[in-house]
Amino acid sequence: MDVRSDELAVEVGAATANGAGAVNGAAGAVPGRRSRSRRRARAQAMVEFALVAPLFFTVLFGLLEYSLISASIGVVDFATKDAARIGSFLGRTDSTADAQMLNDLRSRAAGIVTAKITQVEIFKADAAGNMLSTGGCPCEDIYVPSGSASSTLGACTVSGGWTVTACNWPPNLRNDTLINADFLGVKVSYQYTYLTAFLAGGAANLQLTATSVQRIEPQDYQGWWRRAEPGGPPGGEPQGPPIVEAGPSDRRAGGAA
Repeated sequence: MDVRSDELAVEVGAATANGAGAVNGAAGAVPGRRSRSRRRARAQAMVEFALVAPLFFTVLFGLLEYSLISASIGVVDFATKDAARIGSFLGRTDSTADAQMLNDLRSRAAGIVTAKITQVEIFKADAAGNMLSTGGCPCEDIYVPSGSASSTLGACTVSGGWTVTACNWPPNLRNDTLINADFLGVKVSYQYTYLTAFLAGGAANLQLTATSVQRIEPQDYQGWWRRAEPGGPPGGEPQGPPIVEAGPSDRRAGGAA
């Protein structure tokens, strides 16, 4: 009996030792597999990022560039329309009409750092917005930004960093009579500089224009009354027969008729 018991104890001990060794071996193998799995996951993520990143950044910078272009177009378009309104209101009554339009353009477009005005044309247009010419010469004044304090060409004088390159339609030649007033057009050429290269297509900048045409507002009624000139009488001077308002008897007669 004692011998048999000792043999069973030896077998049980050996089995226990073998089982413990197997468990320890398995426990040692699990961390290795996890480490290899993590490395595979990281490598897969890097490959996926490399595939998706170009498309992601193209969309991101494309949206940014498109937003800046849209903002530049909106600001310059509004500034051009506002300048045309100033010119249509002043007509021929103010010799500094062009200078006021140019200064308004510059102040309104100053906040757009990616777009710079390169040229401004103030021209005589027809009702459809087409530039008119006289004797083969286009009726327009052309101004470009510069560092000069003032510039004069013919009857055109501007200051504040503008230079006159053509003066064929100064303010004193503009017709503002009631029936056949001229149409005044303003065309602004400006250059947009790309912030990124995703939409550039190899170009460094984009050339854009904005145009607004408006009818000059009558400052007198068929030449009968002219607006007061600077330094002149406060009420201006009559240029023809005065406009007489109908009296009560005239109104009654008119109503009876």
